[in-house]
Amino acid sequence: MIENKKDFAIGFLLCLSLSLTGFGIALNAYRNPQYSITKDNVYIIAETQSGKGVFASHNVITNIGENRTRYFHSANTTSENGVIWISIGNASASSSLTQLTSQYGSRFLGDITNWENGGDYAYNITATHQFTETQCVNAAGAHWSNTGDGNLYAVANFAGGAVTFNSGDNITITWVFTFDCN
Repeated sequence: MIENKKDFAIGFLLCLSLSLTGFGIALNAYRNPQYSITKDNVYIIAETQSGKGVFASHNVITNIGENRTRYFHSANTTSENGVIWISIGNASASSSLTQLTSQYGSRFLGDITNWENGGDYAYNITATHQFTETQCVNAAGAHWSNTGDGNLYAVANFAGGAVTFNSGDNITITWVFTFDCN
């Protein structure tokens, strides 16, 4: 039972407003599917003699900031913890993985190529492996360590599903990382 009609009306209008705002955002995303909705990630509290204000804003990562991010990831030494190691094996790609479910052999140290991709800083890791036995694999991983669990930066499943390699077959993996931090 509604005790206070004024509180009900305010609540109803607030819910309606939020619903319409959500609809507008969804409609805008539908009209412009190539654009993502930017979320605020900088919060500023200004306290002055005239009062307190809270402001939220999206930041812009500078070009040298993107380049520094690329540098940390593509550093060609293990002491920098660069994402420069590639594994192959089996897994279902998921953001919760910390390593491949099963890994075939040792991880490969990739060859690094730094470059610019449409004005953003990028690098590639490329590694080729020749199989010495028959093996069926469906995934590759990019790591910041050559061994162990808890260092899987990214994982990808093979687009066509698992592939069976025989002794003497090769696999070449090129991982492209582009740092568009904005």
